[in-house]
Parts: sequence; C-alpha cells; structure tokens
Amino acid sequence: MNDISARDVFHRRSRGLALQREGSSDGLPRVGVVVLSSFTIDPVAPLLAEALERAGLYGDIQLGDFGQIEQAILDPNSVLYRALPDSVVLIPAAEDLLAPLFARPSQLTAVDADALAESQAASLARSIEILLERLPTATCYVVAYGAQHAPAEYVLDPRSPQRGQAAVERLL
Repeated sequence: MNDISARDVFHRRSRGLALQREGSSDGLPRVGVVVLSSFTIDPVAPLLAEALERAGLYGDIQLGDFGQIEQAILDPNSVLYRALPDSVVLIPAAEDLLAPLFARPSQLTAVDADALAESQAASLARSIEILLERLPTATCYVVAYGAQHAPAEYVLDPRSPQRGQAAVERLL
C-alpha cells in the first residue's frame, strides 16, 4: 500500500473541488453517486470525485443529510431518488447505530446490547432492500464505520459480555 502525504491529500482534494465546481471537461463517462451516512461526510465528496477521475470516470457526487440514512431511503423526495444514482454508498457508524449502548453501557445487559445490535442490523438490511427495490439498477455499497472505542472500556477484559464489544462486532 502506498503512503499518501498530506500534500497529496491537499492536491487531490483541490482537484476534486475543481471537478465539483467546473464539471468534467475531459468527456469522461459520468457516474452518479449518492453518499448517505450517519455522520458528517462532507469532506469525502471532493476526494471521491478525484478518485473517480483517476479511475477514468466523472463522479457526480450527491450527499444526503448526515444521520438520515433510513429517512433518505424511505422518502421518495430525498436526494437519493432525485439524483437517480448509479451507485449508493451507505456509511453507518457503529457508535451512531448503537448510541444507547455507547451512551449508557452500564444500563444495558449483554443480552440487551446484542438485541440492539440485531435490531439495528435488521433495520439496515430492510432499508437496503427498499433502496434496491426502488433503484433496481443502482449498486449499493455499505461501508461500516467501526467504533473508535469500546462501549464500556472500563471493563478491562475484552471478552467480557459487559464490555459491549460483542454487540459492536455483531453489527459490523
């Protein structure tokens, strides 16, 4: 894997911003992409546009409102359906989907945490099914964003059910 310097990232972001502003002047094939995430993803759009250009494509990138994955999929007037994208990228963060576990880990038993993870995974799967029914020609990518820390880090044994790690792993 090649290391990318901060200077490279700056240049790639600058090029991506220019592409978003000016469009493609090279006659590259257009690919529509909608990105939905559970957190702010704005900095990704220019980098994605630049990466697609390096792959020989002009990326028409649209971002949904953060924290609105399910709502955007269910709302027929959302950016998702207005854009009619070729690709949809869903980026749910484990900490967002399992917010009760991360906010109050001591108030959930291991069984409750597991049930929460199971419920959230099922909800995400249903949302993806709806998305693919409504946009049958789109390709859907799910990029599960892992947690930055364990829900109950004060529980030192990583295998302890009270730590909450099993629920995070189940979701991911």
